[in-house]
Amino acid sequence: MSNIVKFSAKVLVATALLNSVAVAEGTFIGFEGALLQSTLNPNVNGFELLGDDPKDTSFDLGFKVGQDFGDYRIWASYTYRTAASESYSVTAAAGSATYDVEWKSHNFSIGGAYTPAITQSFRALLGAYVGIARTTIDEAGTGSIPSLGFNWSGNDSTSGTGVLVGAKVGGIYAINDNHEVEFGVKADYADTGVDWLDSTTNYGIYVGYNYKF
Repeated sequence: MSNIVKFSAKVLVATALLNSVAVAEGTFIGFEGALLQSTLNPNVNGFELLGDDPKDTSFDLGFKVGQDFGDYRIWASYTYRTAASESYSVTAAAGSATYDVEWKSHNFSIGGAYTPAITQSFRALLGAYVGIARTTIDEAGTGSIPSLGFNWSGNDSTSGTGVLVGAKVGGIYAINDNHEVEFGVKADYADTGVDWLDSTTNYGIYVGYNYKF
């Protein structure tokens, strides 16, 4: 009789462990938004005449599909990064000029994270991602040098594709078996693929929602 009781107890413990693993793991889909500080990094010295490198606030809107392995998870994602822009105005003895630049991107990436359990419903997250960024840069400017009778006006739009590398640190709160909220900070670097506007750097806060199947 005692052997039957011990065996039954072991079966119950094993079942409970398997159920907890099943809850912790599984395929998920998620949606994410971020508020970022984005900086455009030229590889020429022309911006020294205008001031600092262009920078502005930008937003990320994206979705992802992934697999949760308990203490680890992997995912593939698409993110649209809304336009950031900055305007310059320069006046000197010889003349004046105004210049506007705007940049935005479509980002495709794969990533992974270490997600150790802190409590029954909360996990820390330490992750990294890599992919490609399709960046579009729009430029417009006007200027004049009265002493030379010289005036100009023009605009241009250029797109390029480059490598995207980033990292995120945060946490995951499980509302129940199927719903969780993810939040933290993220930062990334993207090569624009445009000759004289070399790259962008971006950092800020993010929040997301994941549904687990």
